[in-house]
Amino acid sequence: MLDGHCVVKIVSKNNPEVINLLSFGGFKYQKRHTLTMKYVSVWNEKKENKETDIWKRKNEAVYIGRDQDYHYGVRAVLGGSNNHLLFITYHPNNIDVYDLDKLYYINHSLLPIDTKYSIIVLRHEMILFCEKTGLSIDYDEKTNRFQFYTLYISTTMKEFKNYAYICTDDAILFFGGSNGDYDSASKNIHKFSLIEKEWIKFEQTLPFPLSDAVAIRAEDNSYIHILGMDSGTGKAITHVRTNKEEWRKIKTEQEKEWSIKEIKIHDVERDKKEMQRMKREREKITSIVDLHISERQNEILTTIEYWIRSLFIKMGWINDFNKIILQYTQMKYFLPSKYFLGHSKCINSVKFSRDGTKIVSASDDGTIRVWDIKWRNVIQVLKDNSAFIHAQFSPDDKMIVSISRELQIQFWDIKYGEEIRKIELPSNGTEKVQISLSENIIASSATNNSIIIWDLTSVKEIKILVGHLEAIQDIRLSPDNQMIVSYSLDNAIILWDVKSGKRIHELAQCPARVCAIQFSPDGRSIVSCYSDMKIRIWDVVSGTKLKEFEGYSGYVSNVQYFPNGQMILVVALNSGLLDVKLGEQIQKLEGKYDIKNEVDISSDLLFLFQFNIQIRLLFVYFFADAIDLICFFQCKKNIFDLKLFISAFKKKEILRYQSDKRTICL
Repeated sequence: MLDGHCVVKIVSKNNPEVINLLSFGGFKYQKRHTLTMKYVSVWNEKKENKETDIWKRKNEAVYIGRDQDYHYGVRAVLGGSNNHLLFITYHPNNIDVYDLDKLYYINHSLLPIDTKYSIIVLRHEMILFCEKTGLSIDYDEKTNRFQFYTLYISTTMKEFKNYAYICTDDAILFFGGSNGDYDSASKNIHKFSLIEKEWIKFEQTLPFPLSDAVAIRAEDNSYIHILGMDSGTGKAITHVRTNKEEWRKIKTEQEKEWSIKEIKIHDVERDKKEMQRMKREREKITSIVDLHISERQNEILTTIEYWIRSLFIKMGWINDFNKIILQYTQMKYFLPSKYFLGHSKCINSVKFSRDGTKIVSASDDGTIRVWDIKWRNVIQVLKDNSAFIHAQFSPDDKMIVSISRELQIQFWDIKYGEEIRKIELPSNGTEKVQISLSENIIASSATNNSIIIWDLTSVKEIKILVGHLEAIQDIRLSPDNQMIVSYSLDNAIILWDVKSGKRIHELAQCPARVCAIQFSPDGRSIVSCYSDMKIRIWDVVSGTKLKEFEGYSGYVSNVQYFPNGQMILVVALNSGLLDVKLGEQIQKLEGKYDIKNEVDISSDLLFLFQFNIQIRLLFVYFFADAIDLICFFQCKKNIFDLKLFISAFKKKEILRYQSDKRTICL
């Protein structure tokens, strides 16, 4: 009896023309079989020996599976470096690795989901779908270990099983399906992209509801044949043929709308689960702190730190951290972690270092301060007689480049705190300055409505850009330093070519006042914010408006792209993170004080070869009596910061005040 068995096609390593079928599995309480058969294509019209149509046992009996295992409905796929490993999944949540060359088990592990009615395919990695849950499965042959990553299943697929499926080069196609009875059979056709990990429900459907179906390729791989139960007519076997290329076409408008809606639903579900998980973690940690509140501070810290380490081990934190792999959009939960107080007057700019370990701040108090993020103290104080409006790190983090209100550009050695070089721009009414160390240029705006490009070494004019009708409010260099975008009081936004000095585009004027502009990280678009509480995104190539967002309180005073270009940090009365694709605010950033315009975003590459990324935010808050406070926000999904949790406890703030450096640490 072969009911509930699994059949796998095995190609001979010595002769690709020789193919065998392996069948195994069965009920727990019946005699199980491991049988083989010579494979002959159904498309082959040649007559073969009748022995090829017979399942037979090997000369020496081999049983795949343990006696105690329930192998009914087993699923399997071939893989491994030499295509010699058989990966087997079976109810309730088992996965085995069997070596077909040596005929013995290598590994038995447990999956985080049930595998009843599951499917499993292997392309770039193993993919397993089982009703409402999916998994991406990695197996390391050297260490003989599995890693599992959760995949979501589209809302229109969750209630179905018994569908036909087939794996193409870059996707899995699903045809029909039912939830157990023929009346519920579906006509829908879905696709799951193995590269983008996204679902599509096609506008085109099957001609009739289909259940208990299978899909196979034609011999030339151009067509897909689907055979199954036609639930509409009750026919036992129905055959449908479709061209494989039909399902590689560009999305229709209806399919695009469905995809956007599906992403929103998935994001809401994921966010709810994450918030619930965060709440549980906080409750556990808070209970531990309350238990030891009467003990000394050091004992409390030691206890919490030990508990967090233990928690990560139980949760498989390393696996969770490695899952990030450039998925910037998942990093949505930012909480204030540390505060820096030290300047005696307004702070005009804050910037992260390239390595993400330091902060530089420039103030009206005539100092530039370099802060160590980990220890929250001042590394260096750079002093001058004038107020500083801007300071940034050099690409190698060894120097600070600053701009004063007198428009002096100074280069400072961080280690020794000494001025290396000073550049004084001619007094021509210069207002805003941008510096490119990689291209060795300075771009400045003047009161005569022009933009001047200078050579950084000789301080000589290279180009003069003329086009604005009123005073220029700000200028920005593109990431590759080949373009400049500027806006003025005439509400015009102009895009310039640096080398030629010519105008590329003048973006459509809006009746509201422009408040800030910035290039996207890839330089392909520009985001601008306005006093009418709207945000607009412009295409650099065509100069046309791509998107418009609204719903903010008061005028939007600043915008900053995240490094992935998929999120924007919005500074307004209701500041928060805007998802560009969805067009919705995904987190409101709350703090003790009102946010000023000065913000910065860091992207620190950790474990570069695994593409793990940590994002942090910097804000300058209005504090009191013209003294500003720097707030450091850390992403909740990244490495645990012990102080982040401690700062969240009710009235359990840890304060350290250093009078010489005026630093308060929370």
